[in-house]
Order: sequence, then structure tokens, then C-alpha cells
Amino acid sequence: MVAIANHQVLPSATLKEIRSCVGDLLTKCNIQYTVTSFDSAFVDACIQDAQRRGCPLAPIETQPEVLKRSSCAASSWESGPEWALDAHQLPSIRPKVIEGACIAATAYKHVTDERIKVYIALYTAVLIYLEDYMQDDASIQLIAEFTTRFAKRQPQVHPVLSAFADILRDAHDLFAPVAANLIVTSGLSFVTAVWLEHGMDKLQLNPDSLTVPEYARRLSGSAEAYAVFIFAQDTSPADYVQALPDIVTVINYTKYVTRY
Repeated sequence: MVAIANHQVLPSATLKEIRSCVGDLLTKCNIQYTVTSFDSAFVDACIQDAQRRGCPLAPIETQPEVLKRSSCAASSWESGPEWALDAHQLPSIRPKVIEGACIAATAYKHVTDERIKVYIALYTAVLIYLEDYMQDDASIQLIAEFTTRFAKRQPQVHPVLSAFADILRDAHDLFAPVAANLIVTSGLSFVTAVWLEHGMDKLQLNPDSLTVPEYARRLSGSAEAYAVFIFAQDTSPADYVQALPDIVTVINYTKYVTRY
């Protein structure tokens, strides 16, 4: 038996079936395995961008202890625009930036504009950070307030949320208007998904609500953003808009299957 993220244990037969499904998918995709060298200079550029945006970056050796301190202090958080969390007391985004940089350097290695690759890395790093480090009740409350603050141009309380607001606004400086709009709405949908999914394990699901998992995947996959990242900045959306629905479907389902 194998434990998964939510601490459930998978029977060996189920694990074998999952491995078979993943293997079958990869075989049918016929994707050739290639090795991409680790680009430390690119990772450094991504970390510098995260630092410029005010993200917490101090090396933290005991992440769980920091998370515990943050959660305990969270009971007294005030969400007023005049108050903000101290980035030095929060989990570092550094490991998530490295993950984002690896995704940008491999999945989008055809992208020649370094600014866009750094953007993809930081966009990805924030999504992973929210999923991994901001799941306590107080953090979820800040996530729930994100879109309201974003729409009203009010300061975000958490430095990573503040950075994400800047990242979304910067989309219009790097991408065509339609592509930028898709990136922004995709990011906002992801934030909403994190909020909605919090505590869903306690929700009594209606057995007739068969499409709920697929809907949740569409919200949380941010697939529209990762789809438009594929195309060059000067590519007209008219040249790829008819392919977007299929690309989004592939991204969502492939990410969902291979996450096991």
C-alpha cells in the first residue's frame, strides 16, 4: 500500500491500475524522453525576479516549524490594507521558484524570450506555493479576499499574494491582449479553486454531482494560461484559438493523471 497527499492509503491493486493508466497515456502520446540540463543562471534570474516582487526568500531549514508559527499567529491577522505579513516569518518561495523554473525550462524550452520564461516560472511558483503552504484557515481567508483586493487595487496582506497580483497585471506587458486576458482570468480562477476546495473533504457530495471533479479540475488547472504560454508573443490568437479547447483538455487531464 502507498500513502498519497491526503493521507489515504492506496491498495496495491489500485496503485497497479494507476501505473497502468499513466504508462498507457505516456505510450500513446509517444513523447520522446529528453534530458534538459539544469540552468542555474536561469534559476538565479527567476529567484531575482521573486525577490524584486517582495516574495519571502530567506533560506528556511525547518519549513514545518515556520508553517506552525505562521498558522498560530494567523489567529490574530487583520486584513486591513495598512497591515501586512512579515516576509521573513513565512515559508520561503525559493523551492517553488526552482520547481517553476524547471517547468518553464522544460515544457517551454522553445520560448526564446527570457522575460516570458521567467514569467512562466514565477506564475507557476506562486500556484504551487498557494497549494502547498497556504492551506490553513487564516491563509484561506486571505486567498478568499484576493480577487476583491485585486479588482479594487487594494494591497494584498500576504507578500506572495501581492506578488501574484503584480504578475497578473504584468501579463498585458508581455502578451497580446486576448492572451493576457486568458492568463489573468485563469489565475483568478485558480485562486477561487483553492478557496473552494478548502474543506471539500468534509462536504457531503451528492451522488448525482458527477461533473464536480471535472469542474474543480478546470478551475484549478490554470490550463488556459499554460496553453497560451506555448505560443510566441507575436502570434495572433486567431492563429491558435480554435486549438485552445483541445489543448486545455489535454493539459487538464494529463496533469491530473500524471500527478500520481
